[in-house]
Amino acid sequence: MSNREKILSITAKDFDWTPIRSGGPGGQHRNKVEPGIRVSHKPSGANAEAVEGRSQLMNRREAFRRITSDPRFMSWLTIRISEVNGMPTPEEVVEKMMADENLRVEVKDERGRWTEASPEAL
Repeated sequence: MSNREKILSITAKDFDWTPIRSGGPGGQHRNKVEPGIRVSHKPSGANAEAVEGRSQLMNRREAFRRITSDPRFMSWLTIRISEVNGMPTPEEVVEKMMADENLRVEVKDERGRWTEASPEAL
């Protein structure tokens, strides 16, 4: 038995599935069936499609594998998990790191050496 706790549930209903025709060689059979599939996830903006397989089920699996490895989907998922766990999102962490007290600005002086710039000079 696993000690895992469910954090977030994402199902096929959270995606938009569109059957498409594959195209390419194959004759009349290709023109009558729609084995290809296009999947999109609106909240993340991720899209994927698969047309290589002969059956729609194979293509659905491949398209789902592709969309879940899309960087946009992975970023969305990371943010959602952070929100659910009450942790700061990556954007909040970056904002905190970029606070004025954490930055050091340097400029080249007339001799070409790097020196720390005063806030007034900026």
